[in-house]
Amino acid sequence: MWMTSTDKRLAACLFGAGGVIFGVVVGVVPLDMGRQLIADDGAVQLATFATLVAAAILAITRALKDPEQRIAMSQISYLLLLYAAREADLHRSEWLPEHFSSARFYLSADVGLEQKLVFGLFLISVAIVGVLVVRRVISQIGPAFRARQSWVLWSVLWAIVFIASQVSDQSAWNEIFAGQAFEEIAEFVAAGIVVWTVRLYPGPG
Repeated sequence: MWMTSTDKRLAACLFGAGGVIFGVVVGVVPLDMGRQLIADDGAVQLATFATLVAAAILAITRALKDPEQRIAMSQISYLLLLYAAREADLHRSEWLPEHFSSARFYLSADVGLEQKLVFGLFLISVAIVGVLVVRRVISQIGPAFRARQSWVLWSVLWAIVFIASQVSDQSAWNEIFAGQAFEEIAEFVAAGIVVWTVRLYPGPG
């Protein structure tokens, strides 16, 4: 069974909440208030950040409780904290002259050698952990798919919602307020999906 009754109710609540928030932000409150709600320091963005931090804490808790899952869940929590930091736009901090994942950051004369080394090593660590997690998950997808484990479906739902938010961000729709609201609210829904996926993920096989 792909989804239990609990899964179905939660999915309905998440997507229903996203739809209601979108309707309120775009069609109910004044435009200025709507812009405040989806701003970088607005309620939607803060809720997304808090939800992703909760997902990371859940992964850390699982790592502490189960020695067999300690490495896998620690790696996942690391990536989730970075995901949360991304949603909080920490990569756009004013003290950084360029985004540190950009080649311009490492070629810029305004960036000191120490900063380049620190952020370069950080990116390498992210890449290594990311590859380890993806390799582990890919090895589990086939058996989990055949067994109809619901974490696989939730992972697919996350990918669809997250990709939709990013496509919206890069499209002409993002030039209007409704498109901007959709992006931020879709990212919030995606964060909610992450929490449940982490809860259902069985860990290393």
